[in-house]
Amino acid sequence: MDYLIIKSGVVTNIVVADADFAAQQGWHPAPDGVGIGWIQERTGSFSPPPEAPPPPLSEIRASMRRLSRMEFKLMLRGLGHTEEQVTEAFAAIADPELRYLVDLAWREASYFRRSDALIDPAAAALGMEPEDTDAAWLAFAARLPPSED
Repeated sequence: MDYLIIKSGVVTNIVVADADFAAQQGWHPAPDGVGIGWIQERTGSFSPPPEAPPPPLSEIRASMRRLSRMEFKLMLRGLGHTEEQVTEAFAAIADPELRYLVDLAWREASYFRRSDALIDPAAAALGMEPEDTDAAWLAFAARLPPSED
C-alpha cells in the first residue's frame, strides 16, 4: 500500500510499505490523487500545492532566443519597419547618449538578445511597447530553425 511521508504539513514523499512498518514510521495511508507537495489541512484532508507564480519578465526575456543581426532585421521588416525607417527612428531619440548606444548596437551588434538593455528604448523609438516587443520576438523566433547556441 502507498503511504505519505508528511513533514510540517506537506507531503514530502510517497512510499510503498506494509501497514505495520508504516504505522511505526508515522506514515499516513495515501488517498487517491494526493501527491508530493500536497498540503495536509487541519481537518486531515489534503489540498494541492498552490500554483507557482509566473517567472518575472526579466527571466522570461533572458530565456528568449537570441537573434542574429540578419534575423533581427528580418523581424523588424516583418513588422513593417524598413532599415531606413529604423535608422531615422533611432536618430530621433532625444537623449544623445542613448541615441549613440542604440545606433551603435543597430550598426555593429552581431546578435541581439531580448534582455539587452537597449532593446526596449530601441523598440520605443519604433512605437512599440515592451509587451509588443515580447510577442513579436517570440512569434518570429518560433518560425526559425533550432538555434545552434
